Amino acid sequence: MSDDLIKGLINLSEIKLSLVREILEITKKQSECINGNDIKGLQECIDMKQKRIDEITKIDSVFIEKYEEFKAINKIDSIEMIDIKKYPRLKHLKETINNILLILKEVQAIETDNNKKIKNEFDSLKLKLKNIKQGKKMVKGYDNAYKIRNVNSSIFINIKK
Repeated sequence: MSDDLIKGLINLSEIKLSLVREILEITKKQSECINGNDIKGLQECIDMKQKRIDEITKIDSVFIEKYEEFKAINKIDSIEMIDIKKYPRLKHLKETINNILLILKEVQAIETDNNKKIKNEFDSLKLKLKNIKQGKKMVKGYDNAYKIRNVNSSIFINIKK
């Protein structure tokens, strides 16, 4: 029974590892889209990544059920307490889980960088919009002053809010 559970845990973790690798590649592509200002490509990446995350969520719920069952059968609090000699496949399971964690750390680092890039781009856009608004006010001020004054006279504009 425990061997079957371990086999199931390994299968689930290998599927998750594959999905996490896909998420890593999608996240790298996201970075390229951000650098290239490709909003459509960025949205496609986000959608693809969300599908993988949804699949992982389903896998995690099944994994947790099997993991809890394994712990109950063996009367342990953690898989770390099991002797690998008794269940040699546990070593493979642990390695797979460690690989998942390493890849997730890499994804997180890229995500952090991507978020900084997006924030910087957004801040830059806000500054450009602010400058455009100021330019409109200035043009409006000159336009009003021009209508009031003669073309040959000098104009001083002091518009206060």
